[in-house]
Amino acid sequence: MPFGWPSLGLPWKLQVKIQKLSIEFDLVAGERALRRILIAEVLTVGVEYVYVWNNTSVMVDEVFSHRLGLIPLNVVDPALLGIKSSPNDQATDRNTIVFKLQFDGYPGRAGGGFSARPPAPTIPETVLVKPRPGQVIEMETHAVKGVGKDKFSTVATASYRLLPHVILDEANPVPPHLATRFRDCFSPGVIKRGVRGETIGREVLRHPDLAKYVKLARVRDHFILNVGSEGPYESQRLPLEVIRVMREKISTLKSAAEALRT
Repeated sequence: MPFGWPSLGLPWKLQVKIQKLSIEFDLVAGERALRRILIAEVLTVGVEYVYVWNNTSVMVDEVFSHRLGLIPLNVVDPALLGIKSSPNDQATDRNTIVFKLQFDGYPGRAGGGFSARPPAPTIPETVLVKPRPGQVIEMETHAVKGVGKDKFSTVATASYRLLPHVILDEANPVPPHLATRFRDCFSPGVIKRGVRGETIGREVLRHPDLAKYVKLARVRDHFILNVGSEGPYESQRLPLEVIRVMREKISTLKSAAEALRT
């Protein structure tokens, strides 16, 4: 999928591979900025306020509230939720999602807990506390929208690596009787399908009779990024959110630069 910002002169090229909860794509430039924004500046939704009405479990209120704040939430679309301009803003159905946690400590008599329907925790089976029979938990949590550095990151994994480059000497090809050993020195499928899956383990360089047929390198301006979603966004949407944030930053910087001229 080709992509770029022609007006800004950034020759980005994306090749996207989407899995269930992760996305892998190629990038020609801007890899560090993209990763930093993914981790810290993409808008997400998280628990900010916890109101404890009753808690007789062994876990104290402060620790319980902290655990609730660390739970990734899966909301339909964070863009539909408004953002509070200050902590003192009134909570409304436009800027706050309310969850109620109720448990009376007896099997079969739970008060509902977190809703199984969206919006809900990304992992509904998250264990918060194991109360004893007769202990009561009754809380209300307010989730609001914020950025990753204030709440938690929207990604479970955001890493990048340089594209491997396996250079074969056409003038000195691998002899047929060494082909199987040579193939087994690389990751499965690298020789037939391409070097994308190669980890540059340098196993082939351990064998003097094979090392002379190949050179291992990396493409210095070609990065492979892997991003795993851990929140409300689908993995393929995360790069688009990053680009939106980057465009806002560039627009702000451009406005500031123009203001200095006047």
